[in-house]
Amino acid sequence: MSTNDIESHIDYLEQRLQQLNQEIETLTQNNQQWIDKVNLFKTTPGIGQVISTTLVSDSKQISHLIKTVATYLLLLVCRYQPTQIST
Repeated sequence: MSTNDIESHIDYLEQRLQQLNQEIETLTQNNQQWIDKVNLFKTTPGIGQVISTTLVSDSKQISHLIKTVATYLLLLVCRYQPTQIST
């Protein structure tokens, strides 16, 4: 594979990445709730359009995971709490 082939492929990949980022932004802009959440995530250094959109799109799954973990931790605390002895 020649250097020109590699450079051409890199150019293609960069163009495709720009297209995908534009598609993600277009889809995000169709939902006002998403816009607000995505923009909030993007205020964090290092978080761009793709990561913020991914976080927002997965928020229901993340929320479910947090609730599941919280429930499990609550059960552990209740189970291993010292028993109170009444006198």
